[in-house]
Amino acid sequence: MGKNFHKENGGVFMEREEKLYIATHPIRLKILKILEKEEPLYVNQIVERLRNEGVDVDRKLVSYHLSRLLQYGLVEGEFRLLNPHPLNDYAVRSYNIAVKYFRLTDEARKILLQISKSL
Repeated sequence: MGKNFHKENGGVFMEREEKLYIATHPIRLKILKILEKEEPLYVNQIVERLRNEGVDVDRKLVSYHLSRLLQYGLVEGEFRLLNPHPLNDYAVRSYNIAVKYFRLTDEARKILLQISKSL
């Protein structure tokens, strides 16, 4: 792994430490732990899981944190089609929508393991 340096919040971190820093943000860490238990999930499902844990977040905030996790290679995303209203009693079918499902990367699993060992 090369020496990748990135300046954020006035500090300079090497790549591994930077990923650990990104992963340990309270909301991002909760997102990673949710995905560790159950994956793949899309944004609305993650929001629902967070709210079930008592974290009051909206979709935009979760999307922002997922974009940061994507940027640092801690999650990966894949678009899939979802039909939010499959055939019902009235034989009415809506159109499929594309949603991005997220899953952990191997790097994120290593970081979560490192975090759990340090607690």
